[in-house]
Amino acid sequence: MGLAAGLLVAVLFLVVSAWLINDGHDVAGAVIGSVDLVALTAVFVLGQARLKLERICDPDGDALLSCVKRAKQPRRSRWHR
Repeated sequence: MGLAAGLLVAVLFLVVSAWLINDGHDVAGAVIGSVDLVALTAVFVLGQARLKLERICDPDGDALLSCVKRAKQPRRSRWHR
């Protein structure tokens, strides 16, 4: 249901953007269309990054937070003990 709602909102914004550009409001239509495309791209990229992190850190899905905390800690070299 959420995926369909997101698709509907994205398509609606693109239709409104095209309508505004066609009606002579070039800047407003371009801004709305650009914001829509940037938001869709950001959601896709962030979603893919999260899926990759989940696959790498915790394939079972029970300790993802601890993996994120470990990833933020600086790594020690093998010569520094």
